[in-house]
Amino acid sequence: MSGSNAAYSSEYWSEHMVHNDKFESKKDALNSFYWRSDQYIDLLKFMPVNDCNNKVVLDYGCGPGYDLFGFSEFSDCKQLIGMDVSQPAMDLAKYNLDNCFGQRPEFYLIDEKNNQLPLSDSSVDYIHSSGVLHHCYDLDTILEEFHRVLKDDGEIAIMVYNYDSLYLHLHTAWMQPVLNNKFVGLPIEEQFRLNSDGGAPISKCYKPSDFKAICESKGFECEFVGCAMSIYELKLLKYRFAAIEDKNLDREHRQFLLGLTFDERNIPYYNSHAAGIDSCFKLKKVIK
Repeated sequence: MSGSNAAYSSEYWSEHMVHNDKFESKKDALNSFYWRSDQYIDLLKFMPVNDCNNKVVLDYGCGPGYDLFGFSEFSDCKQLIGMDVSQPAMDLAKYNLDNCFGQRPEFYLIDEKNNQLPLSDSSVDYIHSSGVLHHCYDLDTILEEFHRVLKDDGEIAIMVYNYDSLYLHLHTAWMQPVLNNKFVGLPIEEQFRLNSDGGAPISKCYKPSDFKAICESKGFECEFVGCAMSIYELKLLKYRFAAIEDKNLDREHRQFLLGLTFDERNIPYYNSHAAGIDSCFKLKKVIK
């Protein structure tokens, strides 16, 4: 993808905010925070917002501020920073944080053409980035900037889309082309892009081992901590055997569906992790 499309990504996320609600009370804001979190089983377990007391916290790709709601309510942060490519999204976050939580985080607009963070070296204790980096134009530079601004004893929590998921292997690979006659014949990566977030200009998914390798190449220790399963994906399980029976389904996707196991909650697992769309990672600097 050429650099000329990077600005278009900013425009897209200004026009297609994840949520665009203005809240008049903390109760309403938190109800929405909980509802959104509850759509992804175990997401708050893997991407917590409640353990950052007296820390400088950066929410990279904060959007309209839902995770900032969580940090404001469940952590006593020393400093709270929100960054995003969309000014309208940050304006909404600013309104809701001030109006409902009495919080005034620092907000910075990201220029995705260079991704330079307006922060000093080794100035951040905790970086949180949930559902953002798979939409980014230049992942390498972002991770390099994370490494620069993170303190030596700091931590990063990242969620990116998971290739090894029901969303890819069932919804994208079978339901859309077979049941809905959409995206037929396209490479699976392009099908996924068109099939996620309304067809965002950049939308990738990563096998956990591949994303882990990318982070390690940028000077981080990287732990794959698990995947959050969306309620939507659980609703798709009824189509699993029909997809397996379809001789036109690529063997890769059939083998994935055949290889699923289930825990006591009836959550499907693949390679010992939930087969959900949200893969979560914890990063620390490699100290030489």
